[in-house]
Amino acid sequence: MNAHPTREEDFDLYALGALEGEEKQALDRHFAECGACAQKLAEARTRVAMFILAAPTVEPSPEVKQRLLAQIRTGEQSTASALVRAAAPRAPRAAEEQPRTFAGWWTAILAPAAVALALISVFLWRQNVQLDRQLAEQRAALVQQQSQIEATQKALAVYNGEAQARTAVWTGWISDNHCGARGMAAAHKECAMKCIKEMNSYWVFVDSKSKSVVKIHNQNGVNPETSLGAEMKVTGWMMDDGSLQVSNISASR
Repeated sequence: MNAHPTREEDFDLYALGALEGEEKQALDRHFAECGACAQKLAEARTRVAMFILAAPTVEPSPEVKQRLLAQIRTGEQSTASALVRAAAPRAPRAAEEQPRTFAGWWTAILAPAAVALALISVFLWRQNVQLDRQLAEQRAALVQQQSQIEATQKALAVYNGEAQARTAVWTGWISDNHCGARGMAAAHKECAMKCIKEMNSYWVFVDSKSKSVVKIHNQNGVNPETSLGAEMKVTGWMMDDGSLQVSNISASR
């Protein structure tokens, strides 16, 4: 059994009679054996017929008609004298041949044009179907992205609302986890910076009253140049994991 056509447009080209030679013969054999492809061919023939019937009628311009008639007259000028001397019954016959000659010329021009128009129409129809499919996929993706954005915005609003409700202010010192409460001194600034750089330590907050040590959740919220070596007021809220989310660090005095 022959292979199925690899291109969808092969059905339209076959229906238009645009295929020739071995390619057409191979499809002839395949369509005779394959019911599914024969059905697709029938659909293609219906589609092509609809395009051809829907195509507007083209009326030739007067200039085109004049040029064609001039060529016909030139071709028949050499036999004009013979036609005049011929018997009377032959004169109408020559007159009858002229429209047929003109019709032959005009058919030779319009037939390829109709096929070309049908091919273009089929191509544009397929492009339109493909574009519609792509637009539908993009709309679906856009709707999904919009839903995700709205869900994120709602979650962020809830998070910000909860954060504002839990926001508090503490007084204490910024230290590192290696030194902990020992960092409650002005001289500890250089030691804390060294621990962070060389010992992979992380920033902590030490409460001045309770001496409790709490890990700072957002490590980049600490500016070592302005937050170390003095008692500070820390604004933020406690996270679910027990760490402190810092929103502001300022001098206590």
